[in-house]
Amino acid sequence: MKDSTISERFSELHFKNDIGLYYCGERIGTKNHVYGPEMRNHFLFVLVNKGDATLFSESSINFGEHDLLIMYPNETVHYKALSDWSISWVGLYGKTIQEFVDLLDVSPKNPIIHISLYNELKAVLDNIFDACKENSLVSNLQITSLIYEFLSVLMQNSKLYPKTDVIKSALKIIDYNFCSDISIEQIAKHSSFHPAYFSRIFTETVGVSPKQYILQKRINRAKELLSVTDAGILEISNSVGYEDQFYFSRIFKKHTGLSPAQYRKLNATTKAE
Repeated sequence: MKDSTISERFSELHFKNDIGLYYCGERIGTKNHVYGPEMRNHFLFVLVNKGDATLFSESSINFGEHDLLIMYPNETVHYKALSDWSISWVGLYGKTIQEFVDLLDVSPKNPIIHISLYNELKAVLDNIFDACKENSLVSNLQITSLIYEFLSVLMQNSKLYPKTDVIKSALKIIDYNFCSDISIEQIAKHSSFHPAYFSRIFTETVGVSPKQYILQKRINRAKELLSVTDAGILEISNSVGYEDQFYFSRIFKKHTGLSPAQYRKLNATTKAE
């Protein structure tokens, strides 16, 4: 017998390995709903519009209105609604989805996020559901745009920008500019953060301070240049962000135990052997 409280639509949307939508749907006022135990081969995002439920895992977790349950691929999920159950969902897959979920403060053992931007997220899910009424290139492109909007709202809701995007952006800035005279203050300013706060969240995320990270990049690049080129010490010093070759030599020896000349000689000897 068909359950009149459930509506679901499927899509063939799939752009190579980037992002994909399997289906979307909604339940409205389902009584005595139980899900699982069951595994999916993709991510399933379930937004609770009304009702409360218990998620059974290593320990029972209660969740309810305006919470988002994220079901991971190949992870068993089992929950039981404790009252009339109204939810919206999308089944998504692709490299982009995996990378995005990795940024969220969730895991298979703790897969629930409270949605403070509930109205915004619910509106996007409703729009995805409406767009799935037909299967055309226009609707598929619209769905793709809406999926990115869905991820964007989740990002804003989870306040990912300060602790993830900022650090990823900072790493790119350093990777592209460590050979120049770049400062922590400049990087922090680009991120719109106070240098002290920026340094703290960078260290928490990366495991070393920004200053240490830049130093490591410079030392590693100097080793590479000493190993594979005949460039002079002054040229290498300038190439890794140090105008003073004597200061560069002191720094290099402090962190490698060898002077640049000794490192090159040892490396050349190793090559010859």
